[in-house]
Amino acid sequence: MNKKLVAVAVASAVAAPMAASADSSLTIYGGTGVAIEAIDNDVTDALAVNSNHSAIGFEGSTDVNSSLAAVFHWDAFVSLDAPGGAGVAGGLIGGGRDGWAGVRGSFGTVALGFQGRPWKTLSHALDPFEGTIADYSSVLGRVGQALDEDGDPVGGDGFDTGIGNSIIWFGPNINGFTWHIQYGAEEREDGPNNFGLQGNYSNDQFLVGLSFDQNEGTGDAEDETAIKLVGSVNFGSAFTLTGAFESLTDAGGVDGFDRDAFWLAGTLNVGSGSIRAAVTIADDNDLVDDSSGSQFSVGYFGNLTENSHWYAIFSAISNDDNSNYGFRSDPSTSNFDSSLTGVADNDSTAIAVGIVSRGYEKESQ
Repeated sequence: MNKKLVAVAVASAVAAPMAASADSSLTIYGGTGVAIEAIDNDVTDALAVNSNHSAIGFEGSTDVNSSLAAVFHWDAFVSLDAPGGAGVAGGLIGGGRDGWAGVRGSFGTVALGFQGRPWKTLSHALDPFEGTIADYSSVLGRVGQALDEDGDPVGGDGFDTGIGNSIIWFGPNINGFTWHIQYGAEEREDGPNNFGLQGNYSNDQFLVGLSFDQNEGTGDAEDETAIKLVGSVNFGSAFTLTGAFESLTDAGGVDGFDRDAFWLAGTLNVGSGSIRAAVTIADDNDLVDDSSGSQFSVGYFGNLTENSHWYAIFSAISNDDNSNYGFRSDPSTSNFDSSLTGVADNDSTAIAVGIVSRGYEKESQ
């Protein structure tokens, strides 16, 4: 993303203690998103003004020597929502998003803290609806909680999350190849170990990548895993096509609760904006019949500046008899009231008109 000025007065004040050292820097960055959203899950519906993936963050670096630097990264969600919504609604600064401290050198960056897991860093920036109500994580990375033959819910969601208490390694860019490896410590004797890794190769025309993530089960629960393969091709400056295949195993820690999903998205640049469309199809899981789900989204994004655009989106999620995929009530997507999430055997639709400003940055040294 192109980078512009943000919060000059705040940046100057915060950066002042670091300004005395020529080998130190502090970067303040952020972005906001807000939309009018009409959401209907066939049981209830509402029209609301919702916050969409708004955040503020800080990054700092101090040179130790010519080949090593001490670094930190911290950001948090920012709410533009009034009380009554979900997530961080009603509070200016919400929960932490990513935060870590470590060292950077020719080996990349090694740090301790919390960070979006490799499943997420592999492809979230490839989603043309990323950070909106139509974000692909409504279905991809999740299992629409199904009902077994007794009518009891089994399974759960999801892998579009972070790993806390973790050791993180972001590999350097080696001729277009990069990687991200992360291990989450159990923190207690009976706690789970979570792990993930992803590697990808990219150039100006295409990207291909693979990720593997695992959440360790506790007690009688199984380890749940996710494997995702992604690819993206840029056909000049006019059209981009992106796709993914994903396989979840023992989702929610339930033995045999497995399902595959496919995702395909395209962006066509036209005039001063772009037309975007995406479809996700999740198969039945292996334990429960009629547990498939799908999502279709289409929208127009109009450019306002290099960092800002307005958009109009329609998105629909369809459920089979025994699945309840629905739009995410989450600061990463939309802070709508959680009563509008998915309902088994019911479909959900959303119409959104919003504005997004991303990638603003101010660096002081």
